Amino acid sequence: MGKIGENLLEDAGKKGIAKAIDLLVDKYIVPKIEEIVNSPKDILTLEDLFKIYLDKRYNIDKYINTIVFHNENKIIDELYIPLTIVHNNKRDKIVLNKSMKNIFNSPIKYLIIDTAGTGKSTLVKFLSTHCVENEWAIPFVIELRRMERNQSIEEFILNDVKLVCKTIEFVDIKDLLRRGNFIFFLDGYDEILEENKKEATKKIRNFVISADNNCFILTSREDDGLNEFNDFIKYHIQELNKNEAYELIKKYDNYGKVSESLIDEIEKDENYDALKEFLGNPLMVSLLYLTYQYKGVLQYKKSIFYRQVYDALYDRHDKTKGIGKVHEKKSKLDIEDFCKILCAMGFLSVKQNQIEFSKDEIIKLISQSLNLFPNIETNEYDYLDDILHAVPLFKEEGINFKWVHKSFSEYFSAVFICQEYKEYQHSIFQRLLEVDNAQRFYNMLDFCYDIDYKGVTDYLIYPILQQYVIFCENKNKNNIYPFLDIENFYQFIDNIYLIKFDNKPRPKKRNMFNDYLDTFKILRQNSINSISYLTYVSKSENIIMAVQRKAKYDIIKLLYRKNMDLFRKISVKDYPQKFLKKINDKTVYTLFSDTLQQNNIYIEHREEFLTYIFRKNADFRGNILDLEKCKQKLQEIESEKNKISDNFFILS
Repeated sequence: MGKIGENLLEDAGKKGIAKAIDLLVDKYIVPKIEEIVNSPKDILTLEDLFKIYLDKRYNIDKYINTIVFHNENKIIDELYIPLTIVHNNKRDKIVLNKSMKNIFNSPIKYLIIDTAGTGKSTLVKFLSTHCVENEWAIPFVIELRRMERNQSIEEFILNDVKLVCKTIEFVDIKDLLRRGNFIFFLDGYDEILEENKKEATKKIRNFVISADNNCFILTSREDDGLNEFNDFIKYHIQELNKNEAYELIKKYDNYGKVSESLIDEIEKDENYDALKEFLGNPLMVSLLYLTYQYKGVLQYKKSIFYRQVYDALYDRHDKTKGIGKVHEKKSKLDIEDFCKILCAMGFLSVKQNQIEFSKDEIIKLISQSLNLFPNIETNEYDYLDDILHAVPLFKEEGINFKWVHKSFSEYFSAVFICQEYKEYQHSIFQRLLEVDNAQRFYNMLDFCYDIDYKGVTDYLIYPILQQYVIFCENKNKNNIYPFLDIENFYQFIDNIYLIKFDNKPRPKKRNMFNDYLDTFKILRQNSINSISYLTYVSKSENIIMAVQRKAKYDIIKLLYRKNMDLFRKISVKDYPQKFLKKINDKTVYTLFSDTLQQNNIYIEHREEFLTYIFRKNADFRGNILDLEKCKQKLQEIESEKNKISDNFFILS
């Protein structure tokens, strides 16, 4: 198509969106504001402001940028592969594509959970633009990491829409939002600063309650704080299938020769089996394309992918059109020294759980990182320019600066721990065995496992298996209970509580959130906080189970996903839950505790309880740690340590 044709299509698209925005505002905004404001002038002002906002929002969300194209903006339709979200029961799936039905025609609350790189932010952009194009409802995209500490969600929205009309009261806007036909995309719960998360969670909850006549989509990686949103229907983003992955690869070079060659290479049997894990993840597919474009060969380890992406970005933007001529970075740093600073920045970012920074914050971050390497000489402003343009691992968003993807901060953090400041690795891993929310370090540890298996083995795997063996052997003394292996495993990784939150029968059409609120109240009265998740055990008996993940849980989950031969699969039979009727006191029952009299109910019905706990856990898929395999692994690690004597390292 010629340039004139493309311009005509673009103009037609703009006119179509302008008409859609007019219809949206006329349908959903004008009737409501006529009820809350008296002045015709105010009505016109609000009407215009919402049109301006929707036009701005649409033009932000219709573009995505990707590291493959040097963070250059691309229209979302050029690169979007329809994602599928799946409910926990595996039967309820929603394909998010152009022909999808309107899922927003009645109030909903969805929690969409992703892992690193599966595309939640792209998904939000697609849904936001789709809502406008189809005139479904008014979308608000609230990037939660950008909320200021003392700012409510309503204030964030007011600022976004720039509602500064002096004659319009804040209470009027709250009333407008409560009346419905809005979709609130609450994006990136896991990216809220840790010190702000408790307060932010409270604000989100209050807003959802006050504006419950609307639709809410909350997106996040797995996070312990999500237990506060148990009334949201939980979905996960489904991995891409092979055809979807190949279609995405083809889109990266407009169905050219590089994508054709790459797909041919992947299709070789041994390559496909090795790369199957990466093809399901849109980010990993993009990195696969980028590294193949750069090197012309395939790599099978995630950490090598990320290093090659870094090499490709550094080299690709280091070469000028003149053969043999090299354009120096403003920082004047070579590829290794440049990487060292990124590693320190990654570690500090992960430590602070922060991926977006103001100008002052990022200059401070670079300065702190430079101080860790006194032999590297450059200045903060030149380095900032380089990471935005020459080696674009950061991007500028308005007045802020952000990692192109959170996983890059996690990769560089892992390199920092395993290579650059390895002398502190032992103490860092030791702390991770005790930290409350180890879940947020999971992806970083995944990289560490690939980069420095020996360090992870010595300082994480060995101590955790040692603890498990000692724990089991102490429990197993004079105890031949057949379900003891299951009990030992779950007691080692979890604290589990059963809460009877009410003695009175509740209506069948109950407010689930009120049940959870009552449960949290009872837990806090018993000084129990930091719950990882809640789930109903019996609605008829008003009983909920609360699970508190220990730091060990996520480390053992990593070992399971790495296919370490430490586990064994077991099967259990189903038990009727009639015993729950015996639980009468409105209180907390601490399972696995032998000290509380109230646990007589657990001791009497251990098999029923353990079967329920076992079946509820999806992470280990019917597997538990095998005690004998753990002992064998400990012996192997000790044997490896003894193979090399100290004399080996002495130079004569």
